Amino acid sequence: MPRARRCTAVADIAESQRVEELWWVKFAWQYHPGTLPVGDGKPEQLKPPAPDLVVTSSGRRYGIEISQITPSGFVGIENLQIRAAQQAYLKSAQKTHEASVTADTRLFANFSFRPGPLPPQRSAVREMVELVEKYRPTPGTSFAALPGQAATAGLLPEWLAGLSVFHPLPDFPLRWAGGSVWSTESLCRDQVAERIKQKSLRLAEYRRFADEVWLLLVVNQFAIGEDISIPWDAVAWRFEHDFDRVLLMSQQELLTFQ
Repeated sequence: MPRARRCTAVADIAESQRVEELWWVKFAWQYHPGTLPVGDGKPEQLKPPAPDLVVTSSGRRYGIEISQITPSGFVGIENLQIRAAQQAYLKSAQKTHEASVTADTRLFANFSFRPGPLPPQRSAVREMVELVEKYRPTPGTSFAALPGQAATAGLLPEWLAGLSVFHPLPDFPLRWAGGSVWSTESLCRDQVAERIKQKSLRLAEYRRFADEVWLLLVVNQFAIGEDISIPWDAVAWRFEHDFDRVLLMSQQELLTFQ
C-alpha cells in the first residue's frame, strides 16, 4: 500500500475510534445518568498522551480514558453463508423500518440469532421490524431481552435468542447489528485488574491534562453474539489503583470501583 494511502487509512481508523469513544460517554450520560461528569460544553478530544476525553465541569477538568474489553475467542465458528444471510436480513429490516418512521423516531436494534438456518427472508424481516416496534422503548430508556435469561422466554420467535433496542444517539448512527450466539463469556476479575494495571502506566501523563482522571472500561458491545457478561458478584470486586474513579460499563449496567 502506498504511504499516502496508509496514512489515510490510519487517520480514518483514529477518527472512527474518537467517534466511538465520544459515543460511549454519551451513552453513559443517557442510560446511566449521574455516573460520569457532564461538561459545561463539548468534551475535548486531545491527542495522546492526553486521556481520550476531557470534560470541564464547574471549572474542574475530568479526564476520561476509555478502554474496551472484548472476548478473547469464541466457542463456535459461524458458517459464512449463515453470517452473510444474517447481515442481509439486518440491512433489509433496518431499511424497511426506517422507511416507515420519521428521522427522529428511528431506533437501533441488535439481534441475537440462534445458530443454524434462518426462516425465509421476507417473513423474517417483517417479524424483525414488528419486534422492534413492539418493544420500542420510551425516550431515555432501552429494551433488552438477553440470551439465556429466563425473562427472555416467550418474548421472541424461536429463531432469535435475544434483542436489544435503543434510541440512537445523533452523533453515532449505527447499522443494525446481530450475530449467532454460540457462547457468552463471563468477565473475569483478572481481566479488569490487568486492564487497570495497563492503563495505570500512563496515569502520570493523563494527569497533566486534568484535575481528576477516570477510567471507563466498556464491555458487552454490539453485536449481542460477541458480548461479555458482567457476573453478579462483580459488585463486590475491589482493586488497588490510583485513578480517581474506575467504572465498568455494559449496555445494561454500570459499576464503580473507587
